[in-house]
Amino acid sequence: MDIGDGLQKGKHFVYRGPLKRLVRWAGLEVRLARIYTGLLRRTSANTVTYSLSGRSASFYRTEHLPEELPERPVVEDLLGSLRSDDVFFDLGANHGIYTCLAGTRLDSGRVVSFEPNPETFAELRANVALNDLTDCVTLYQAAVADEPGTADFFADTDSTGSSLAQSRHGPGTQAIQVDVVALDSLADNESLPTPDVVKIDVEGAELRALRGMRSLLEDGCRLLYCEVHDSAVTDFSADPVDVERFLSEAGFDVRTIFEREADQHILKATQ
Repeated sequence: MDIGDGLQKGKHFVYRGPLKRLVRWAGLEVRLARIYTGLLRRTSANTVTYSLSGRSASFYRTEHLPEELPERPVVEDLLGSLRSDDVFFDLGANHGIYTCLAGTRLDSGRVVSFEPNPETFAELRANVALNDLTDCVTLYQAAVADEPGTADFFADTDSTGSSLAQSRHGPGTQAIQVDVVALDSLADNESLPTPDVVKIDVEGAELRALRGMRSLLEDGCRLLYCEVHDSAVTDFSADPVDVERFLSEAGFDVRTIFEREADQHILKATQ
């Protein structure tokens, strides 16, 4: 077992194993994430690089990072639509593929990214640093919904499909407490910039995220990409079409641009 594998196993033990309650009670999550990030940067040369639309970004390899981007056409569409001074919000940033590739496209613009899973957030932070993007990327370790507070987050140890949605609570899933932000409230309290472009991948909680950022969307967002999980969204709404209806009523033209699986597709919404 190499050092990188050892770090992965140690991270799982702390965040998923018997120490997780003690770590959270002691308020050590952020400190341990920073330690993990530093060790990962110093010990791992095993990275994956994605190159598309004239842009490249590298990522520390993990068990869930794909060798090839499954939604490459969507990322290419995003990069081709971004302007150098745009503000890009990444909701459900995961390892930071969209965050980092978008960051390489920006000049005077900014990326604001949200990821609630503490171990995935540590990897996100490491990948932002790996690509020298810390000056233009702001990171929040939080889920995005329609009401601020805390909530159970169902973290899937077997995939990247973690979510606030209870339907994701399968055999490989553990519930952890995470912070939750509503973006309109956060913007009022912390002077967040208005996003020009937004990407949402929150595994079924997309309608909650949209409801919590209605004012920001109406203030000037021109482009939004939203992955819709029909089987999970029913945890929060009886009708998955509500996502498209919400965006249409907010003034967006909405169309499907990518079909991932039978019950998952990505919408592109433009003002």
